[in-house]
Amino acid sequence: MIKFDFRSGMSTLAFDIKDHFRIYKKFYFIFFTLLLVGLITGMLTAFKYSGEIEVDNLNDKILISFISGDIGAFTLLLRRIFAFTIIFFIIYLINIKPFTCFLNFILILYESYILGLNCAIFINLFSISGIINVFIVYLPCHLIYLISLMALCTIFCSSCFNYRKFGENIFCSSFWHQHGRSIVFMISLALIAIILEAILLPTFCNVFFIVT
Repeated sequence: MIKFDFRSGMSTLAFDIKDHFRIYKKFYFIFFTLLLVGLITGMLTAFKYSGEIEVDNLNDKILISFISGDIGAFTLLLRRIFAFTIIFFIIYLINIKPFTCFLNFILILYESYILGLNCAIFINLFSISGIINVFIVYLPCHLIYLISLMALCTIFCSSCFNYRKFGENIFCSSFWHQHGRSIVFMISLALIAIILEAILLPTFCNVFFIVT
């Protein structure tokens, strides 16, 4: 019978994560800078037009449908997973050739901007209850989701530039042999964030209607 050493497994995982950030620190510096720029720009944009904002102004159609009661938590979960699947394949496709790799940075900047915009709209519309929902559920879950996207972009983008020297690309088996475990981990991290939102949001979303 094969036994899994949990402590050893966690130690290996921690080392892999630390090593990953050490190797790709330049990528993450750029991505986290874009994350901050996007968040701040999105929030400032929402607060600038705060007098004209309504729930329909949220740039999250799935969330609008959930708040309005058109879909339940399970449908919210399925739609989030479907949206993530699309984004994953977009990341995969834009990193096939080096000349499209710059789209990774635009993607993270755009996602960060939308997150900042939505968070500010929440707070502007629902005041205290909006702050509760944003900082307990929406923002943490989506930051974890964004970090997983940044990691996927980093893995695919860096490999695209490395493999071009050998006339290979991210379709090659060597890429999946080298990075497959990291990709699976990041996909799992994104799914955990999506599942947490689907579990927590129905509970904390009630605060909207209790407080307001």
